[in-house]
Formats: sequence, C-alpha cells, structure tokens
Amino acid sequence: MDNFMDKLAHKLTAAEIIRANGAAEAEELRRLQNQVKQYNEGLKEMRLLNEEAAANQRRLEEILAAGEEKIRSAQVNTGEIDRLVETGISRMQEMQLGTGQIQETLKESLNTQGEQIGDYVHKENVKVYRNVQAVIVEEAGKQNASLEKSVSVLEGKLKAVMGLSAAALLVAAAGVIFQLLLYFHVL
Repeated sequence: MDNFMDKLAHKLTAAEIIRANGAAEAEELRRLQNQVKQYNEGLKEMRLLNEEAAANQRRLEEILAAGEEKIRSAQVNTGEIDRLVETGISRMQEMQLGTGQIQETLKESLNTQGEQIGDYVHKENVKVYRNVQAVIVEEAGKQNASLEKSVSVLEGKLKAVMGLSAAALLVAAAGVIFQLLLYFHVL
C-alpha cells in the first residue's frame, strides 16, 4: 500500500511538473511572439527608411538633371553668343565701314567680349557643378548616417534575441533532462 501511495505521489508530482513546464513553455512562447512583433516593427522601420532613401535618391537625380540642364543651357547660350559675334563681324566686313583699323579694333573688342562672356559662362558652369556636387555629398552623408543608425539598432536587438533564444534553449534542454531523470527514477 505504501509503495502504491509513493508511486501515486510521484505521478502527481510528475503531472504537476509537466503542467508547470507547459505553463513555462506557454510563457516563453508569448515572450517569443512579442519579440517577433518587435522584429516585424523593426523591419517595417527599415522598409520606411529604404523608401525614404529611394525618395532621396529620386530627388538627387532630379537635382542632377536640373544641373545638367543648366549646364547645357549655358553651353547653348555660349554657342549663341559666338554665333552673334561671328554675325557681327561678318556684317561689319560686308558694310566696310571705313578703314581696316576700325574693323580691327571692333574685332578685338568683340573677341575680348566673347572671351569675357566665355569666362562668365565657365564660372557659372563651375558654380552649378559645385552646387550639385555639394548637394550629392550632403544627401549621401545623410542617407548613410540614417542607414547606419538603423543597422546598429537592429544589430543590438538581434544580439538580445540571440541571447534570449540561447537561454530559452538551455532552459528547455534542462527541463527535458530533468523529465528524463524523473522518468527513469534517477531523481
């Protein structure tokens, strides 16, 4: 009879342990589900950052296109100015205003003005180029900083989850070993 009571007590204890393990596993499952939710939120945040980076890239491309258009426009204007200078020279030659000295002076004046205009256009082209370059560098820096921040936050979260997962695995393994020891009546 005592032997029967001891076995019954062991079975009740084992049943209680199984229920306790089940409750612990359910709690661990809830905790892991919460972690999965946090990871999903982190992924959503990364997607938003990627979308923001894509939008910044599009804005950058638009700025570059506008800068290229300004440069092309300035080059077209230079060509127009050169054409006008040549037209002016050819008209002066046609009219033969007088002495060759007047024509030579006007040619020199037009050439000087053409050079000045060319220098001005070149300076403007350089300004546009530097402005576009500065915007590109600034936007790229902002994007890199934003992405580095997101990656570091996610790395921290991943390390925490890996640690918790390892701890959960060890606790589960200890529970299984404990159950086996109880089943084989070692404990």
